[in-house]
Amino acid sequence: METRIETQATPEELWEVLMDFPAYPDWNPMVVGISGQTGLGSHLAVTIAMKSGRRMTFHATVVEFEPGRRFAWLGKIWIRGLFDGLHRFEVEAGASGAVFIHSEEFRGLLPPLLGKVMRDTHEGLMAMNEALVGETERRRSEKLAVRA
Repeated sequence: METRIETQATPEELWEVLMDFPAYPDWNPMVVGISGQTGLGSHLAVTIAMKSGRRMTFHATVVEFEPGRRFAWLGKIWIRGLFDGLHRFEVEAGASGAVFIHSEEFRGLLPPLLGKVMRDTHEGLMAMNEALVGETERRRSEKLAVRA
């Protein structure tokens, strides 16, 4: 599944917020925590807030990292091949700012059986997108106010 959202912020401003993992609990309703490094092959601990209110932490490996443009991790639940998720953030220049492309690709034996998880994930992606734009624009406004 893939979602997109546009913002008036620059791609650099959007990327800065995306890579500020320690601030995620302050603004992100879906990915409430990430710890680890961003380099290819690095290991992450990712905490997701489920729609039910439950939180799930899983381990993932960074599989794509192009600074300022793309970041993706591959996570698995239990054993590889049962329920794996490729989560990707992409930032592109838009007509009047930046475009955030946020996607999740599930693989394995269980995803076809978990329709509710798919719907909840799509809602989570959309909620994170809106919150990301809000946080990016809030930080952008703060910087502009300091300059004035």
